Amino acid sequence: MVERSNEGLSQIIDRYEQIDGRKILEALRKFEFNHEAKTFEKACLLGAVEYLKSKDGEMTDEEFLALLIRLTIMHFVQVKHSSNMWYLILCGLLSEDIQRAKMSEVVKRFEEQFIEYMEMLSKVSGEEVIKRAVYIFLFEENADFVFPLLQTTEALMSQVSRVLH
Repeated sequence: MVERSNEGLSQIIDRYEQIDGRKILEALRKFEFNHEAKTFEKACLLGAVEYLKSKDGEMTDEEFLALLIRLTIMHFVQVKHSSNMWYLILCGLLSEDIQRAKMSEVVKRFEEQFIEYMEMLSKVSGEEVIKRAVYIFLFEENADFVFPLLQTTEALMSQVSRVLH
């Protein structure tokens, strides 16, 4: 499996100027959905895992950020963060029928709306706004979800590393 930790996140932040916001959106598009999967997690994540495995487990900074976006949107759908500004924006853009669809389909539509919104912002304010908006979305607006997720991942990877070495 692909390995990233808070150390990896620090490196991403250090290289933030080189991150390409467009490539984050492209990576999101490459992470397919399987709405027929038996669980919500598999429906939303199996395509991303398969895509990353096809690259021999190598993940770019942009793909890592795209995966965090997918996980955050999944979290939105699971816990219905109706007090979160991003959730309200994305939810307002969806029709009522999709709000009653399978949760993985809702994640897909939220993600599509997120990408569309980022592209609209870039047309108005330039390409740099995408990575700034992604940063705000993940590390400011949703820090309460993202940082504990990263800490858990770091602890898990540390334990696995000790067992393997």
